[in-house]
Amino acid sequence: MRARKGPEIKLMSSDSQPVPPLSGHLLLAGPELLEATFRRTVVLISQHSADEGALGYILNRPIHKRVQDLLPSEEFSGIGDVGVYFGGPVGKDHLTFAALSWDAGTRSLACRTHLSAAQAKALRLEGCEVRGFIGYSGWAPGQLEGELDAQAWEVQRPGSGEILENTSADLWSRLIRQVSPLHRIAADMPDDLSLN
Repeated sequence: MRARKGPEIKLMSSDSQPVPPLSGHLLLAGPELLEATFRRTVVLISQHSADEGALGYILNRPIHKRVQDLLPSEEFSGIGDVGVYFGGPVGKDHLTFAALSWDAGTRSLACRTHLSAAQAKALRLEGCEVRGFIGYSGWAPGQLEGELDAQAWEVQRPGSGEILENTSADLWSRLIRQVSPLHRIAADMPDDLSLN
């Protein structure tokens, strides 16, 4: 089953109108974004405002460890099998829990962050997708808007809850190819251009 593309977001230049709040949206790294931390990433924006900046988590960088590998304490036994992802370059010395859930009624992706182990367990029992993130992605006020003006990112609303089921390395290429024919070509290029 193929995920349908959500409504396209029209972004205005920072000198004309402000960018609408992007909480619950995905940032797809533009093909020209070559910086290693964010190259070919899909970032879920969990919080965004013009006054406070933005916060999000990279969805497609699993570190191939479970919570129990990093925190073998009994306190984490109910979520020991939860997968851990690299969330971003800020606060890399902390493991944060986040609960992701798809609301079919509003067709939106909710992200609750900074959860305690007990909260993560409870939300998992309620059916949320719980993940551990080492670090997070953060932008100061105006910083993300500047990066959007520079076309470093493509903004996309998740089209379905399928985004929670596929966070493998090919997530970026699957989503970016929906943006335009030019992006489709970029999605098919090898990550290492010397192999081309």
